[in-house]
This record gives sequence, structure tokens and C-alpha cells, in this order.
Amino acid sequence: MLPIGMGMPSTPLLSGPLTPEMQENMAKIRYCTIGIFAAAVGRLCTGDVPFNDLICGIFGIFLLKDDENVFTCYSCLASSPLGQCAQPGGGGIACLMPFLLVASFNCIFLLLRFFIGGALFFFSFFNS
Repeated sequence: MLPIGMGMPSTPLLSGPLTPEMQENMAKIRYCTIGIFAAAVGRLCTGDVPFNDLICGIFGIFLLKDDENVFTCYSCLASSPLGQCAQPGGGGIACLMPFLLVASFNCIFLLLRFFIGGALFFFSFFNS
């Protein structure tokens, strides 16, 4: 994943145990990650290639490595060659910024695609 605070000693690294407030927000991120994978399947069914959605979902799985609900999925990804791309810690809260960055770009580009495509693009989802 992307290193955070590399070369900047004044920037604290995101690590350590999660606070209760952070755990509540991570539960929301878990549902968003599941929704991202569901959206990727939907886009695949319409003939689109959901590469960005899959990358965002993988970032979400690495972000949720401490969550007991997605731990089996995380361990599968961590033991694959894709696990070599993770930091030495293997994910966790340090993946928050890459997840937010990719999710933000996905939202921006999908909104642009929606507004450029117009109403016919919107209704094509309901007709197929």
C-alpha cells in the first residue's frame, strides 16, 4: 500500500489499537466495502470492467484486517501474491488514506460519467 508519513518525522504513523469510536466507524467502512464489491459485480453484469472498484475493495479489505468478519478474506489476500504489496504491517488503519483516495476518485469519475451520459445512461440501468 502507499506509505504514509514516509520521510516526515513530524507526521505520526497511523498504527496501534483502535479506539471505540474508530471501531464504530470501521463497521461503517465494512458495509461500504461490501457495497463496493456488490457494485463491482453489478458493473460486471452490465458489461463494464470494474477494475477501479475491485482495487478499492481490496484496499478496504486490507484496511479491515483487524475486523473478525472479514479476517478470512484478508488472510486469503495476504497469503496471495497481492499480499506482498502491503506494508510490513500488512494493512490496518495505515490503509485508510489509500482507500479514501481511490474511493473518492471512483465517486468523482462515476458522477462525471452519469452527468455526461445523461438521462438515457441512468435509465439504461433499469432497462437491462
